Amino acid sequence: MANEYKIGQFAKLIGRTVSTLQRWDRDGILVAHRTEGNRRFYTHDQYLQVKFRDLHAAGKGAVVGYCRVFNNERNELFEYQHRVILEYAIENNLSVDHWFHDIGGLLNERKEFTKLYQMIAAGDVRLLIVPVKDRLIRYGYDAFTFLCSLHGTTVISVSDYRPVNEILISPADEETDELLELLPLFRRINKSKVIQKIKELP
Repeated sequence: MANEYKIGQFAKLIGRTVSTLQRWDRDGILVAHRTEGNRRFYTHDQYLQVKFRDLHAAGKGAVVGYCRVFNNERNELFEYQHRVILEYAIENNLSVDHWFHDIGGLLNERKEFTKLYQMIAAGDVRLLIVPVKDRLIRYGYDAFTFLCSLHGTTVISVSDYRPVNEILISPADEETDELLELLPLFRRINKSKVIQKIKELP
């Protein structure tokens, strides 16, 4: 998603009219930024500001925090992920209604992920907060979050909006482990060559 929007783009994005945005700007409700040519534009943070306000007004659906580790040996990482989400929620005047703590890489093996998506599909989640994108889904994040939006769920990755220790949340060696987990799903490839290539990665 772009970081800046022209006034027409922003109006369409949030479901308002250009005249409404112009009035909000004049009244100080949502003050637009200005280009050197004095044209209004808006940022993604302002999009979130409007989105959060609409979510509070609607009062429908839950705010959910989702944390994940790759295996049982890394349970201690849940604490930091939990804290990152909670601090972000407090900063944005949000209360987390449900927490999901998952273990594993493949989606079909994550019990909590299945429960979460059932809630999303039922329209019971208005906001899903994850510490970094790959905690929710490593490959296909944008496609998955688009599907969530069709069910009325907004997905927020905290690392997009404030600094977090991504090495602590998502250890680099996990990506290799998760890739190796995927190999049995691809029967026609030469697994030994792929494993060697992975090991050669910097």
